[in-house]
Amino acid sequence: MWNGGCVLSVWDSDLVDAWVDENYDHALLVLIREREIGGPIPSMLSVDSAALTIFGTMSVSLINIAEKLANFSGFPVIVRPPEEGLFHFR
Repeated sequence: MWNGGCVLSVWDSDLVDAWVDENYDHALLVLIREREIGGPIPSMLSVDSAALTIFGTMSVSLINIAEKLANFSGFPVIVRPPEEGLFHFR
């Protein structure tokens, strides 16, 4: 029986973090920054599945970039609204 308290779960992927660092200057990541799409940032899709997250207004162009990023990186890509990404880039 649960009697209260605090449960903390931290999902962190050094693998995705290293991938972003290694590929920072790749043409696709440069394009993402030029189009003012937030990210990509390392994130987790689940406790055992690393992912990348980008932030932008949903459009065909953004979906195409997310698909290219997923194919290039080999990681799932999560697309979030731009206002959710602001705290990552201040």
